[in-house]
Amino acid sequence: MFDDYSLISQLVAKERQYRVRHDPKLADCYYSDATVTTSWQKGDLRSFLHGESKEVDHRFPIVCNVSTPVIHLNGKKAYVELPTNTRMRMVVHDVLVEIESFRRLIYRVEKRHDNWKISSMISINESDNLK
Repeated sequence: MFDDYSLISQLVAKERQYRVRHDPKLADCYYSDATVTTSWQKGDLRSFLHGESKEVDHRFPIVCNVSTPVIHLNGKKAYVELPTNTRMRMVVHDVLVEIESFRRLIYRVEKRHDNWKISSMISINESDNLK
């Protein structure tokens, strides 16, 4: 039905959607032994799912736009580059502000037991705008 490129593309798109919606299905996108590195944490999957960013005020929604992923497939492993643009509101020194972040997400995905999931993700911050 779907080829590996389509399955991988859907996997990273769902991961982003679940992340910005704080959806518990986010964990299903990752293998339990996955590692995640962001600007606010580095570690195992549990630290990413349950750690709280000091930067994010969860009272406000996160709006995320993603570009088409570039997938480098090699058998049962792939390297995926996904440019993103994220906007979120937060309160800084009692002032409501909006931060716009441009990131490049680097995923390593693997097919284990006929199932594609993320084995690691690195978020590289490229630029921010604060309004």
